Amino acid sequence: MKKKKILFLLFLFLFLTAAALMQESTPPYDTVYYTDDYAEIYKEQLQTIFGEDYQISGKETVRIMGEDCGCGYHSDGYEYYTWNISYQDENGYVFTQTLDNMTSLELQQLSWLDHHLCQYYRQKYLNDFFEEGIFEDLPTDEDSGKSYCYVTVGNPVGSYSGDQKEEFKRIQAAGKKYKEQLIQRLQEEAHLFRLSKTDYENIFSRFPITVRFHLSIDDETLSGSEKADFEKRAREMTLEMIEALKQETGGACNLRVQMCSANGHCNLYDGSRDWRYFILRGEQIYPEDSFDGFDWEFFYAFEGIYW
Repeated sequence: MKKKKILFLLFLFLFLTAAALMQESTPPYDTVYYTDDYAEIYKEQLQTIFGEDYQISGKETVRIMGEDCGCGYHSDGYEYYTWNISYQDENGYVFTQTLDNMTSLELQQLSWLDHHLCQYYRQKYLNDFFEEGIFEDLPTDEDSGKSYCYVTVGNPVGSYSGDQKEEFKRIQAAGKKYKEQLIQRLQEEAHLFRLSKTDYENIFSRFPITVRFHLSIDDETLSGSEKADFEKRAREMTLEMIEALKQETGGACNLRVQMCSANGHCNLYDGSRDWRYFILRGEQIYPEDSFDGFDWEFFYAFEGIYW
């Protein structure tokens, strides 16, 4: 009898140990697998968007591990495919995009439009426009340095102050509705973006777009009249760039341009922390709030058109 009891306790111990080990080896989260071959499923749509001569790489597998900290936070893991795409526009500029099979094609088109325009304005109006050595770290390829450009499509208002809370909610709702309607249209073949045939002259008349430039003047080691002359030249070239962009878009562009010295570590020669230029529908404006005043004026300028 005693021997049977010992064997039972030993068996129970081994069973509980095995169960504990199995629990430790089993992740406390699920992994979601995305296996659709978007490159093949959407081959015709991709030709429409990127042109018949677009190039697409083989698929790569991306794994995102899940998380469970035991403190209430939980996130499942994901495994999906990506493809790298390259194509040219009608001006000969080369672009790169990433396709994934986890996000809907219409939603990816919105990010592709942002990325396409950013690559275009970065190349033509930063790297090709300015002399080397005027600004610090002009962006190359996918890297952004102290000087950079990015693009927003849609409602840019992202903050409020004081008694603006209710108006902010209304603006956010209107911007969300515009985005949802745009995504809905992009599900239709007739409304797919034609990125390889982007009409840069009229793009600002088709979408609520803002192009933002941050330019860091490379003059940290200069002082006195040498610093003043260098910064005056940089500002002169920047104003020329703004005019060139206005001409290309028929006076319809929306721009936010910020210039500073040594990425804001030094004041400009006139004592200013930075110089800012706000262009709304081709005209310079002077918002009272230099932080987000332009974004609010942008929204109101296009109310009744997009939202």
